[in-house]
Amino acid sequence: MDNRIIIEMTTTQTVDSQEDRNTQEYHGRYREMDDKAVLQYMHVDEIGRTQNRLELAEQHCCMITKGDMDRTMEFIPGKRTTTSMRTPMGCMDLDIVTHAYTLDVYKAEEPHMKVVLVYDLYSGGNLLAENRLEVKVRPASIVK
Repeated sequence: MDNRIIIEMTTTQTVDSQEDRNTQEYHGRYREMDDKAVLQYMHVDEIGRTQNRLELAEQHCCMITKGDMDRTMEFIPGKRTTTSMRTPMGCMDLDIVTHAYTLDVYKAEEPHMKVVLVYDLYSGGNLLAENRLEVKVRPASIVK
């Protein structure tokens, strides 16, 4: 795969039975490192700019965000992990409970890579949100 990619991310977040679904597309880079696929992209919104790195291994994944909001989130199915998220409003400690993670790689089809991640976020033992993240990756040279 060419290292220039298009990353399509669809997030579904449920808070107090209210579901919010959002799809965004990013231009990014792909590389392989230590038996992991690494996706890198920049996100810009009303909070600020963040450089993001999604590290995809066979059994787990990690999202590292640097910039106006810093955090490292590790997703291991069946495990509870913790992170401290720095935001412009201060730091927040979060627990992550990962329910499902799949990584599918297709060499001859579109998309070339698909990731599905299902997890819950907790703060102080209280459920903040139920989350589903779907990531589709294709070479930047291929038009939808």
